[in-house]
Amino acid sequence: MLTAPSLLRFIPLILALLWCSHPVRADESSPAWRDAMTAYRSGDFEKASAGFRKIAEDEKQISAALCHNLANSEYKRGEDVSASIWYRRALALNPWLPEARQNYRFLVRTKGFHEFKPEGLSAVAARFPRRYWLAACQGAVWVTVILVVWLVWAAPRRGRRWPVVTLLCLSSVFLVLTLLGLIGKAGDPAPVARRLISIPAEAFARSAPAEAAGSVISLPAGSEVFPVKEEGYWTYCDLPGGTGGAPLRGWIRTTTLQPLWPWDPSLVE
Repeated sequence: MLTAPSLLRFIPLILALLWCSHPVRADESSPAWRDAMTAYRSGDFEKASAGFRKIAEDEKQISAALCHNLANSEYKRGEDVSASIWYRRALALNPWLPEARQNYRFLVRTKGFHEFKPEGLSAVAARFPRRYWLAACQGAVWVTVILVVWLVWAAPRRGRRWPVVTLLCLSSVFLVLTLLGLIGKAGDPAPVARRLISIPAEAFARSAPAEAAGSVISLPAGSEVFPVKEEGYWTYCDLPGGTGGAPLRGWIRTTTLQPLWPWDPSLVE
């Protein structure tokens, strides 16, 4: 017969599954990090930006704190577009970073970047990376399974069943919510890891892959687009601003775009 102590042995496994879903953090005690922070505090933002970028070249050192500090350095240097990109990267890693969200919102208001805004279930799911939803779903599955096994095999006395049944109901509801979150992430029409950023001061999405083609929309520097296909020197993209469920699309010079997320997509999806 299963007992409470025997069931508690499953807890380390659940915690291990949740821990494996967390992104790798930058080593904030490293000499490179300390040098970059020292430069930032002394007002040498050029050196600070270069130092943080050097750390960011190692994918294993990417963290929300690193991206946020690099964004601040870029903003202090007057590089608003670069700062907006790094703020977005910080938020992709940690949606609960209020400073990065506030600073990015300020740049959007002042610079007019076009950005994708998910709707419906995808809008809720987009608030958290896929790894968070997946970790929560895994935890809910394990808790639900353990409670079901406890009820069926351990067969607690009638007076002791209602707490287990209550927990089972709660875990089942939580499981459904996390599944809906995963469905919402799967239905996101423009995943963060595949978005591209328009770099020139003003770029034009055109109706055909040619400079002489008509303009579909003007894109301020820092605007987001989502690639559909490439043809020669051009990329056919979904653009923010589509209405009625029909995406707005246009051709953009590939050399004027850069990836929002150049690292492993699994870190933010």
